[in-house]
Amino acid sequence: MLLPQIGVATPIGFAYGRCVRTSFIAATIVAGVLLAGMPAGAAEQTITPLTPSNEQRVEMLGGGEQGVRAVETQQVATVVPQEPPSAAAKVASTVGKAVLAVVGAAVALGAMAASLLLV
Repeated sequence: MLLPQIGVATPIGFAYGRCVRTSFIAATIVAGVLLAGMPAGAAEQTITPLTPSNEQRVEMLGGGEQGVRAVETQQVATVVPQEPPSAAAKVASTVGKAVLAVVGAAVALGAMAASLLLV
């Protein structure tokens, strides 16, 4: 089975074949569409208070006594705005991502080397 020629070495440099250019253009378009569709920031949220109105009803199911406790329905929930991460937190997050990427690459390369050595 012959594979399509991906590129050709020339005295000037390396000339890519038609399939490589097409794949690169398609991948660039897909990446652009995906990145354009991502939300830029958090959307504002609104809080709508619910007025309690006969949401719960207690009925006697059989003989005997049932213990029923009143639930505090007038208690107000406290909602605080989300604070954006500080510059130090952003740097720490980026460093953590980089370390995770390097460890992942090392594990992948180690697994590949081990599989090649054990073949």
